[in-house]
Amino acid sequence: MTWSALSGAFDNKHTVAIEPKLKRLKAPTLIVWGTDDIYFDVKWSHWLADAIPGTQRRVEFKGARIFFPEERPEEFNRELRGFWKQTE
Repeated sequence: MTWSALSGAFDNKHTVAIEPKLKRLKAPTLIVWGTDDIYFDVKWSHWLADAIPGTQRRVEFKGARIFFPEERPEEFNRELRGFWKQTE
């Protein structure tokens, strides 16, 4: 698969298509987003937070891109572990 074919697969239509199911998701939810993601604009993190009733926290990693868990593992793990502790 070429990069252009792969990048074409990053389409928000799939997320929008399941919006009715997301609106029923009551599970505690953490949304973590990179602000420099060229495929998924930060506005989509706000959209998800509004769509998922279980959203408890939304975090932005300034300057991070799509693979921020690999780019910034310490920050990501800190957020994730803190969220898990909070929801125990």
